[in-house]
Amino acid sequence: MAKRYCDVEGCGQEIPEGRGSQGGLPICDACRSSQYYWRGKSKEELKARRERLIFFETRLDYLAPHISRMVAEAKDRVANASKRVERRTH
Repeated sequence: MAKRYCDVEGCGQEIPEGRGSQGGLPICDACRSSQYYWRGKSKEELKARRERLIFFETRLDYLAPHISRMVAEAKDRVANASKRVERRTH
């Protein structure tokens, strides 16, 4: 039998044989758990979570170039320090 995968875009987890064949969604255990968790929440809670996730994404978009620069600068400092140590030991 061919392997089946979760229907949630971007998930990619394998799902058990028969999952979704009796009217349920063809989704993995993690996505299914999330479905049950969020179905008990109010519209306000869902809206607040969505807004928080949008904020996290926006913040990451803002910080990503700064993080890349910081990592590049740190690598340069390590390389320079390694060169200094190497010169002193030889």
